[in-house]
Amino acid sequence: MPTTYAFGPFRLDVDGQLLFRHSELLPLGGRAVGLLHLLIQNAGQVVSKDVLIETAWSGLVVEESNLSVQIAALRRSLSVEKGADCWIETLARRGYRYIGPEASKLGSEPVHTPPLIMPKKPSIAVLPFDNLSDDPQQEYVARASSKTSL
Repeated sequence: MPTTYAFGPFRLDVDGQLLFRHSELLPLGGRAVGLLHLLIQNAGQVVSKDVLIETAWSGLVVEESNLSVQIAALRRSLSVEKGADCWIETLARRGYRYIGPEASKLGSEPVHTPPLIMPKKPSIAVLPFDNLSDDPQQEYVARASSKTSL
């Protein structure tokens, strides 16, 4: 059974690692989804930085700044809803706490996931190359790509 939470206008699909606002898919990586899931499960309680880091980077040694980056990404995604970027509270030197609307775990009813809209025609983007090396023998790649036009 999929693990899905509804809170405010948002829906968090933990298994699919997706966050929706109504039917709009919001950009959010897997680590951020895991962190949001843990914060929602412990709503109103301080979750220590150590626990959050172990959740997102299990068994890895990472700098604390990685956690700050993921929390910032969460706040940015939530900020599409006025005031929702404040739903994750920072407690200096202690951790973070979810203080948003109560999250309800959705039951076994099917959750509507909007279909991905694909373009009718395949498309490709070609970007010019720059020779970032000091090797002049690589310059032909940069020059050749700058002369190519679509």
